Formats: sequence, structure tokens, C-alpha cells
Amino acid sequence: MKVASYTVTGRHYAELTDALTERFSPAEAHTGDGFAVLLIEKYEFWRTNSNMQATIILEEQTETTCFLKVIVGGGASGIFNLTFGSEQKVLRKMTTGIEEVIDELGMEFNATAR
Repeated sequence: MKVASYTVTGRHYAELTDALTERFSPAEAHTGDGFAVLLIEKYEFWRTNSNMQATIILEEQTETTCFLKVIVGGGASGIFNLTFGSEQKVLRKMTTGIEEVIDELGMEFNATAR
């Protein structure tokens, strides 16, 4: 499992949630008062020939600040359950897409962990 976290500022988190939903077309999306969870399934052919799950969690902290965490897991194969770097590859694709959406919305972010 690989994780990246951000603190995002600039607009209401709902705008970011809507933009990420449009960008990644999640298989499942759950939203509530001040939070959203987007579940995305990606197929990783070259390394593990299996599905990977990416979960994006958004939590509103203030009117214009939210915490965003993306978690990528699954896709291990073989007797030793190796991912052959596929989790890191999918995380890199996800974070690149998330950062592009944040930039397109004119928001700012600080990566707090990777």
C-alpha cells in the first residue's frame, strides 16, 4: 500500500471533489457533510496483470482548506505477493492527476507525506 497526503487551500472542498470525480470517474463515490470518499479501480497490465484500487479521501478543515489523502493498494501477484512497483506507478499517476486538477482550479497544495 502506498499513500500520499495533501493540504489543499483556495476554494471550497466540494469544488475539488466535483473536479476529481469528473477526472477519475470513480466506481463508487460517498459524500457527506464535510467529507468525500472516491473509490477508483485501475487495471495494471504490465507488472501484476491485476486490478489496483485507489481511494481518495477529502476532509473539509475550514471553508477554504481541506485535507486530501490518496491510498493505492492491491495488485500483488505470485507466492510472495509482490507488486513489482505497480502501487508506486499508480500512485504517481494519481498524484500527477490530482495536482493537475488542483492547479486548474487555481488552488494551492502542500504535500504532507509520500
